[in-house]
Amino acid sequence: MPDDYNADYVDTVSDTISKVRAIVKLFRKSPLKNECLQKNNEKEFGKTLSLLLDTKTRWNSLLKMLTRFLEAKAPIDNTLKELDLGSKCLTEDEVALVKDFSESLEIIEVGATALCRHAVTVSKSEKIFEDVLKKMAEETGAISQELLIALTDRIESRRNKGICDLVRYLESANSYEQVVDSHKRTGRQFTWGAEKVCPENNNFP
Repeated sequence: MPDDYNADYVDTVSDTISKVRAIVKLFRKSPLKNECLQKNNEKEFGKTLSLLLDTKTRWNSLLKMLTRFLEAKAPIDNTLKELDLGSKCLTEDEVALVKDFSESLEIIEVGATALCRHAVTVSKSEKIFEDVLKKMAEETGAISQELLIALTDRIESRRNKGICDLVRYLESANSYEQVVDSHKRTGRQFTWGAEKVCPENNNFP
C-alpha cells in the first residue's frame, strides 16, 4: 500500500472523528439543541441519552464517544435536520468508518483491560496479545487492517523475545516435571516425545 494512500486515509479517519466530535459539542454546548435531541431520543428509545465527549486524559473515552454516537445516530440525524443543520450529518461511508473504528477500539479495550489485571504473567500477556491480533485479523474493515499492522509492529518492537522464550521454556519444563511427578505417584509409564520413561526403575532424564 503506497505511503501517500496511508496518509490520505489517516486524514480521512481524523476528519471523520473530528466531525463526530463537532456534533457532540454542538449538542453539549446548547441546552436548547440538546433538549430537541432528548425529545427525539425519548421517541426512539423511551429514554434520554446524553452524548459523550472524549478527553485526552482517558484513553478509552474515544470509544465511549463513538459508541454512544452510533447508538443515538437516528435521533441525532433527525434533530440536525429539524434544526436545519442536515449538512452536518455523517455520510454512509463516514458512518461505516466510525463503526469499523469503534469495533476495532472495542477489541483493543478488552485486551488492554485484561493486561491490567493483577495476576497477568508474561505467558498470559502473550496469549492476550495473540487473541487481540486474531480478533483484529477477523475484522474486514480498512481501519481494522491498518490498526492490525500498526499494533503488530508495536508489539514486536517492544517484546523482549529472550524473556518470552525463557518463560515458555520454563513453563514447558515445569509441565514436564508435573507429568513425571504424577506418574511417579501412580507408578504408570508414560511417553514424553519419543522417549518412554519407566517410574518403577527410576529411568528419568
